[in-house]
Amino acid sequence: MGKCDNKSFCNADDGPMYTPENVTDTLEVWAPECTSKQLLEAFKEFSAAQPFSLVTFRSRPGKEGQETLNLKAWWLPAPGDDGSTPRIVVQHGNNVDFNDNTVMLTAYLLRSIGFSVLLPNLRHHGIHRVGQRIRWGYDLFLDVLGAWDFAVEDPEGLLGGALDKRKVGVMGISMGGFAAFTAFGYEPDIPAAWIDAGVYDLQDELSFQISAALPLGPADPALALAKWLGWQFASFFAGADIGLYDPIAMVAKGASSNLRPRAVQVVQGLNDSMVPPRQSHALVEALHAHGGVYNVSTLFKMYSCGGEQFPFPTHVQMHTWRPNLYRSELCRFWSSAFELSAKRCELSSLPRFPECAEAVCPESPDRAEPEVFPVARAYKEAIYSFADEWGFVIANSDPSAKALTAEEVDRRIAERVPGSLQFLDGESYTGIYCLSKRMRKDLSEETRVLSRDNPAVFLKHMEGVSQYTKDSDASQSKGYA
Repeated sequence: MGKCDNKSFCNADDGPMYTPENVTDTLEVWAPECTSKQLLEAFKEFSAAQPFSLVTFRSRPGKEGQETLNLKAWWLPAPGDDGSTPRIVVQHGNNVDFNDNTVMLTAYLLRSIGFSVLLPNLRHHGIHRVGQRIRWGYDLFLDVLGAWDFAVEDPEGLLGGALDKRKVGVMGISMGGFAAFTAFGYEPDIPAAWIDAGVYDLQDELSFQISAALPLGPADPALALAKWLGWQFASFFAGADIGLYDPIAMVAKGASSNLRPRAVQVVQGLNDSMVPPRQSHALVEALHAHGGVYNVSTLFKMYSCGGEQFPFPTHVQMHTWRPNLYRSELCRFWSSAFELSAKRCELSSLPRFPECAEAVCPESPDRAEPEVFPVARAYKEAIYSFADEWGFVIANSDPSAKALTAEEVDRRIAERVPGSLQFLDGESYTGIYCLSKRMRKDLSEETRVLSRDNPAVFLKHMEGVSQYTKDSDASQSKGYA
């Protein structure tokens, strides 16, 4: 098999080229356990029946010496595409490629409602892994811009001809959301962007990952030093300024150069343990700060679509958790962005897929029945406990809530801890999360949970994460550690 071990495009010489028809048999379309079989079967049947091709495009030249590269992409036209069908560039996230379920299944949903899709591989991903370093804000947005240029101009006549810029949008997943929104802000002619759990503030995201990895309290001076060193090391290792261009600056740039309102959809799992909700909240707030320059819509849900094996059940999996909802939102947003009637999606004629009423864990003899409790309401900022590692948000930001002291917050949360650690936002969202009895028992013995002034519990259980992750007995699940 070679060095790729059945992974598509990890190296041009070693890896087999998997097409959208048989991509369901590769590691790259690994989907979480809650994904309905009907969805995967419909995807495979649709992909086998529709045309597709592998195309080459060139990244847009940068102004700071960024390397210009030839990159690969899947061209996946919608049924009946006559050259006038709207096109959407869908950008994958970090450490995956254009065969990942996050973009491949999303592309299927888009094509099924009449939108053609260009799925590019970023530099340092898929076939382009060799000899590259991920440089985030230094050059990734140029790959998205190159893909968008290609989708607009069709220089080789492979897509059905050039298309009006107003009919070509961008969509990004996780790190792809970072790159896609940066491109969107940089290029005022892009009419719309869909950002699913995208990184908005890269330095804050790095700090979040460092905080989760190190046994340091939020007030510990060593944590601030670690975050600063982490940022410096990240840029040094990348060999470039990874924050050269980012969504923070591009929100303002896009607003200053905009001639008419542009549409932005922000999607976020409220218990995302990879890219925390505060990233999307910050993006939405920044967009709203510019008044009517951006037409902003959101889809924020608390969910989990994992199981015994899938490692990221709360990150960019809303399309597998609720594919019907996700598809209808895609129809609404992109039809509006391209000034088309949503009736063209013909949603009523499409197959309906089974969806989880709640986010559930697979049945296991070692799992207790889940219980649901109201979430404690914090008063200015989120208070995280146990958690981000396991997908829990114990308290959400709510500026309208009655101000609570730290002791009141502790007491309210502690009342809900013994015996179970499942929480429900009583106002807007629902979500059930399962842990093994063994882990639940250890956690339920705590008498005080994390507050901003008391990180001890979080530190204790951060140490426990490593223990549970290494163990392999039937009472624990790697997917939730």
